Amino acid sequence: MAYPAWGRGGGGSGGGHADMRRRQIESLVRDVPSTKAVKANHVYAVHLPRVEGQNVSLRILLIPNFPERAPMIQVVGDGERPFPLRHPWVGSNSVLDKCPKLTSWNVHSSLGRTVLEIVEEFGPSTLQRGAGASTSTQEKEIALPETPTVFPEFEAMTQEERDDLLLEGDLFEAFFFNLPQVKQVQQIRDSLWSENEELAKQNLSQEEVFQEGKSENDALREVVLEKKKVVEDKLAQQQALMKRLSSSEALEKLHKAALEAESESEQIASQFLDGEMSFKDFKKSFLPLRRKYHERMCKRERFIVTEKEAKDKVPVSVPQTSE
Repeated sequence: MAYPAWGRGGGGSGGGHADMRRRQIESLVRDVPSTKAVKANHVYAVHLPRVEGQNVSLRILLIPNFPERAPMIQVVGDGERPFPLRHPWVGSNSVLDKCPKLTSWNVHSSLGRTVLEIVEEFGPSTLQRGAGASTSTQEKEIALPETPTVFPEFEAMTQEERDDLLLEGDLFEAFFFNLPQVKQVQQIRDSLWSENEELAKQNLSQEEVFQEGKSENDALREVVLEKKKVVEDKLAQQQALMKRLSSSEALEKLHKAALEAESESEQIASQFLDGEMSFKDFKKSFLPLRRKYHERMCKRERFIVTEKEAKDKVPVSVPQTSE
């Protein structure tokens, strides 16, 4: 029976679909506690008994229109490569396309019970590597027929038949393509074409999942870029604050404030000398400003001396003498 199609199925509103999908995932985790999420809500893995010392797992792909359509379950080995398992349920590219619960899947089927049945079916006594296969379909060795040194069909011909065969292109072509070795190579070629076609169909059927993952990656990339900009802005703010708190910046501001107090006091003195201000007002305004000027200049000088002493100070170790 053919594996269920992956076309868009019906199945109600988006919210109902999401709820059904969530309940199916919950049933998987409940019925098969060893389930691991490879990509939450999309890909899950369940370990199987080791085969010939190699790790083997079920890779459960929840296609976009799951659970209206059956999940794709594949037997994989190390590196997520298809593992050539010998079992009636396992088809091309190690996909379980002959499992009864998958071929008869409907929206009311249970993902948890389905995977549990597969795990129980694939016990240690039933798992066997496919004969002559490798852990990767890309590394599969193709057994080509040996090229014989003598062709019995040619040896059985008379000399006249041989001459006709060599002179007539149509006769030679018919003779050549009827050789058992050539027919075997053609069968291998046709088989590889069929496998490649099936693999291409499976890859195309996952295009929507791939595009969904790509969209998620693009969205995450945008988030990362935004957060990176936020961090860079905060680092710039931090540098600006550190500059404001530096000793050179503090000295500069203190000197500027002292000069401003001095300038204001000189303006008041000029106004008093020009008769524009009474002595009482002069005394009230001039003295505080001059006090500020001298205090700030003293603080600046003291700050410079303290900083220089701190830089020049070198700890000296005094040797102790024994009494």
